Amino acid sequence: MMSAKQKVLVWDRFIRFYHWLQLALLVGLWLSMKYDEVDLHMQLGLALLALLLVRFIWGYFGSETALFKSLQLHPKGALDELKQELGGKESIHTGHSYLGSYMVLALWVLLLIQLLSGLFNSDDILSDGPLYAYVDEQYYEWFKALHSNNVDYLFALIAIHILAIGYFCLRKRGYLSAMFSGYKNKNIASKPNIKPGLWPILAASLLIALTLVF
Repeated sequence: MMSAKQKVLVWDRFIRFYHWLQLALLVGLWLSMKYDEVDLHMQLGLALLALLLVRFIWGYFGSETALFKSLQLHPKGALDELKQELGGKESIHTGHSYLGSYMVLALWVLLLIQLLSGLFNSDDILSDGPLYAYVDEQYYEWFKALHSNNVDYLFALIAIHILAIGYFCLRKRGYLSAMFSGYKNKNIASKPNIKPGLWPILAASLLIALTLVF
């Protein structure tokens, strides 16, 4: 068993890159709509979709804590963890916890709905999504309504995520600092297999650059 004070690398470079770039793109998407920059909004949406695509590829070939199979999607485990948290007891996990796994999954689902529906969207003036021309009017209206309504659920979930991280920061869990440094200061039984994560950073950067240019 490792020492409780020993720092353990749990998040590779790409996961950290992905996390903060995703946040930056979401802020950009919100601001671009707030100020009616529709073309920029669509470019940023495509950039985020490219980033998410690379993340999903990394979910099959990446570090141990980045793999889809590392997500702990067991309802009983999540309920037990919630009871532990409410009782003031910390649950130790190498990567995502049960509750964290459900949060990640929910964010991915809402993000995909938002990004894919945006491909069929239009501002009805000058800017059309890349797949807008391929759907009939009735389907366009459906995608438009979905895109408009889903964003409220997405930002509500993001707000819950931020509040949860703020709560854990107050309890000095180190979750926020770990997403900068990659290290957790935990009593973890074994070190996870962490890959450098350099090629997905390069791949995502190239895809995003191509999206923004073309």
